[in-house]
Amino acid sequence: MGRQHWFVISNDERIRYREPARRAIKEACVGIFIFASRGYLKAEEKARIFIDALPKIRRFIKNHAPPFIAKIRSDDV
Repeated sequence: MGRQHWFVISNDERIRYREPARRAIKEACVGIFIFASRGYLKAEEKARIFIDALPKIRRFIKNHAPPFIAKIRSDDV
């Protein structure tokens, strides 16, 4: 979210294990959503998963203040 109230979407499932990245997320007060999948996803698949997950994402944002790292799973949609 940061100062502009934006969120980040990433494919990097290991970001939470990298201390410099975690520190930057915390300092910027950013919310990050990560695509958690088994194997490669095409852009079209990611778009569908994201659109299907929007209601859950909106609820999550409403109930959790940044900084955070959350996963978007295709099986959760």
